Amino acid sequence: MPAWIAAGQHRIRVECLPVRALEALKFFFNERPIDDKDVVLVSWGSIEFTIDMPRSGFATLAWICPPFSAADCPRQLGIPIIRVLCRVLRSPVETGPQLPADNLPAAPKIAHASFAG
Repeated sequence: MPAWIAAGQHRIRVECLPVRALEALKFFFNERPIDDKDVVLVSWGSIEFTIDMPRSGFATLAWICPPFSAADCPRQLGIPIIRVLCRVLRSPVETGPQLPADNLPAAPKIAHASFAG
């Protein structure tokens, strides 16, 4: 399911129930694979990676994994995700050109008045 995300660089953390190893997971962001070397195993049940979103809008995070067989369950299961967290590392405002405050154009001073009669 797509979610809205602001433009910029984000650190994504996927937290799972610690029932299986996470090394075999393969992640995709907007249908493009995330390089395995960029995926960091943070703890037994957490993985992190960085994504770049060129402009604000809807985005999709997807993953694939080998099937998981649980005890007393005939179904082939995936990975039990607890939550997906997103932290902004850099926004376009922070990465854009920086101007010293004394180089900013002065805003014109305009007085407005309203009278109700």
